[in-house]
Amino acid sequence: MGTLFYDATIQPASTTSEAWVAIPGLQIDVPPGFITGTVTAVVTLNVPAPYAIGSNYPGINFSLWQVFQESQELIASGAFTSSFQNPHSAGRNPFTLMGILPIQAQNTPCSIVAKWQSIRGSTCVIDNLGYPGASMTCLIESTPGA
Repeated sequence: MGTLFYDATIQPASTTSEAWVAIPGLQIDVPPGFITGTVTAVVTLNVPAPYAIGSNYPGINFSLWQVFQESQELIASGAFTSSFQNPHSAGRNPFTLMGILPIQAQNTPCSIVAKWQSIRGSTCVIDNLGYPGASMTCLIESTPGA
């Protein structure tokens, strides 16, 4: 058994940032003291219909991060790019990313955050063509002995 956390966004979002930035609305907060010992979590990011606009093989990098008060750790990352240098239209590319991570007991807040970044100056877009526009789940196994 375990506990399932879920977050979703239906608001359109876009970025041209080439640095990792949080996808608005996609953050799961694990309360301090929720976990004792070390447990495993499975995190899934699902973006049903993102697209990238650009003139140099446009694409989007996606990632999942475990964020603490003063540090962050990359859990998983993946990307898609166009097969054409300058596509006539932006094709939609359904995207799913999964990561498995150990989570240790903590007395401070811990968050799982979905981030994205532009590839080669692309404009990256999540809209509400897919419903929801994007979602994230985190399944945390039960604390041993609980």
